[in-house]
Amino acid sequence: MAQDASTPRRRSFSNELLTEIHIKLDKQGLEGLDDKELMVLLTEEVSDSTDQLDNISRTTNEISQKVDHTAEKLDTSIDIATKRILTKIEPISEQVGEIHHTVKKIDVKVDTISDTTQQISEKIDNIGGKIDNIGAKIDESITPLREEIIEFRSTISLSAKLIISGLWAVTASLIASLIFRACGG
Repeated sequence: MAQDASTPRRRSFSNELLTEIHIKLDKQGLEGLDDKELMVLLTEEVSDSTDQLDNISRTTNEISQKVDHTAEKLDTSIDIATKRILTKIEPISEQVGEIHHTVKKIDVKVDTISDTTQQISEKIDNIGGKIDNIGAKIDESITPLREEIIEFRSTISLSAKLIISGLWAVTASLIASLIFRACGG
C-alpha cells in the first residue's frame, strides 16, 4: 500500500538498530556485517526504494492528468476557433453565392444585347476572377492555421510521451541500481 508523501514512513526496524548497523558498516564495511544485519540493511534499502517508486508513480500520474487536462483545453480552443472561423466564412460564402447567381443572370441578358454588352460581360468575368481570388485567399489563410494547430497538438502529445518515457527510464535505473547493490556490486 502506497503511503501519502506527507505521512512519515513507518520503519520496519528501530532507529537504534539501524544506527548501530550503519556505524558498524562505516567502520568495518560489508564484511563486518552478519547475515541478519545485511538483511536489515537490504530491507531498509528496498523500503526506501519502494517509497521513491511510489513518489515517482504519483508524479507520473499528476503529469498524465495535467497532459490530459491540457489536451482537453486545446480541443476546446480548437473547437471555439473553428466555430469562429466558420461563423465569419459563412456570410462571405453566401455573398459570393449571391454575386455568382447575379453574374449568371446578367450573362443571360448580355447574350441578347449588342457589342456594348460584350464589354459589360468582360467586366463581369473580371469580377468573377476577383471572387475566385478572394475564395483562394480565404482557403490559403485557413489551411496553414489548421496545419499549425494539428502540428502543435502532435507536439504536445509527443512531449508527454517523452516525459513519461523518461520517468520509466529513471525507475528502471533505480531498480537496476538496487539489484546491483543487492548482488554486492
